[in-house]
Amino acid sequence: MVPVKSVREHDAQLDVAVLFSEVLERALREHLITKEQIDSFDPIVMICIPRLAIVWGLIYYPEGALNVDGPQENMSEMFRPYYSLLNKIRNLLLALKPHELLKVIRYVVDLEGAN
Repeated sequence: MVPVKSVREHDAQLDVAVLFSEVLERALREHLITKEQIDSFDPIVMICIPRLAIVWGLIYYPEGALNVDGPQENMSEMFRPYYSLLNKIRNLLLALKPHELLKVIRYVVDLEGAN
């Protein structure tokens, strides 16, 4: 848990919570995970949701918790040390063709195939 020190940091933490909520809903909608996996506390969900949050947060929610276009101090303290790395990752993700991005997303979710 990251300690909250200011109103700005509190807002940044709320942005992270919203991002994870949006990612969970989207992963369900796109059938990347199932409701049963969530209900049974499947470890795959605990691993793939943060991964998807980084990928989708950089691509589909650029004004949210992982906004690397804004000042680094506006980002949550949890992600702030990785600001320049997240910026590089976003640039690489944006350079991908749609089918390549889909492969990345599938790879992030498919733990058995990743081994």
